[in-house]
Amino acid sequence: MKYCYISILTTDSYLNGALVLWKSLMSTSPKYPFALLVSPILSKETLDTLKKHGIHTIDIIPIKNPILDDPKDRRYYNYSKLNMWNMTQYDKVVYLDADMVVLHNIDELFEKKNMSAVNAGGWIKKDWVQLNSGLLVLEPNSLVFENMKSKVGHIEKEKGKGDQAFLHQYYHDWPSKTELHLPHIYNIFDSHIGSYRKNFGYYIDEGELKLSIILGRLNRGILFKPLRIL
Repeated sequence: MKYCYISILTTDSYLNGALVLWKSLMSTSPKYPFALLVSPILSKETLDTLKKHGIHTIDIIPIKNPILDDPKDRRYYNYSKLNMWNMTQYDKVVYLDADMVVLHNIDELFEKKNMSAVNAGGWIKKDWVQLNSGLLVLEPNSLVFENMKSKVGHIEKEKGKGDQAFLHQYYHDWPSKTELHLPHIYNIFDSHIGSYRKNFGYYIDEGELKLSIILGRLNRGILFKPLRIL
């Protein structure tokens, strides 16, 4: 079986996030490689930086958000994430958004079923039952990819939510498939940590939390160790 961690970079503005994700993942000594899907609109400087760090890149054709008309909007190409399903050179991939930091080895995710994900935020917002598309375990399939492309802009009910709204409808029965629900330690917003303590008396120990979505600065010393990217 051929496995790979995958992320995506479609705009230069997310370069630093992609570098931090890559560095944090590599610091956990993963058994499997990392690949970064890149769009043709990235600058030469960005591509040169990725090459300097030895990051393996895979060229993709970007998929635009059907409701946006401004190419400068950071969400303009966020449907490009669907290209993961076309990475059929791999049997299974673990997708990670470029605003995540990996805190501990997560190789065990490759043992999880296709479309395993986290209901990130569901502990705080009880009416939130959907998956968060920031971390996905999936088995690429070119037929699924082509089918997805044919449905872009036609099935979304949550307008303005990008690829995640699309996936909520494409995999509309995900909330009822509890065998696909990963523990929250694999995908947690840093801004929710205080609420877990306040509302539930639950303390997230550094030794337990596997991965975090960083919405603000990397300023939580109990959770994050400095990452040096030369």
